[in-house]
Amino acid sequence: MPVSQREKLLQLESEIQLAAKDLQTFFMEFESGSVPLQEQKERERAIFRVKTYNEALMRILFKLDGVTFDDDSEGKEENKALRKRLVNEVHSLHEQADNVILTIQQLSTS
Repeated sequence: MPVSQREKLLQLESEIQLAAKDLQTFFMEFESGSVPLQEQKERERAIFRVKTYNEALMRILFKLDGVTFDDDSEGKEENKALRKRLVNEVHSLHEQADNVILTIQQLSTS
């Protein structure tokens, strides 16, 4: 039996929650000073780690973009609202990650 659009969205929501948890853990480590950043290689590793999270978020966005709704599909409006909320969530996480990368890069120049 094919997976419904709603089920796809709920699965993607779970993926976003996992990515958000990992990213938030990194943010907390970063803010507490637990992420070593004294050496250039350490900063590069931290940036690579954040970029890896960003790539995972982009893959989720592509999957969200692939979820389409038939004109007569049941719960179409609710599903569209859920997809929009999930896209906004991913964009917010992506923006936070980009800000962390900028902060780390600024450490390199100071």
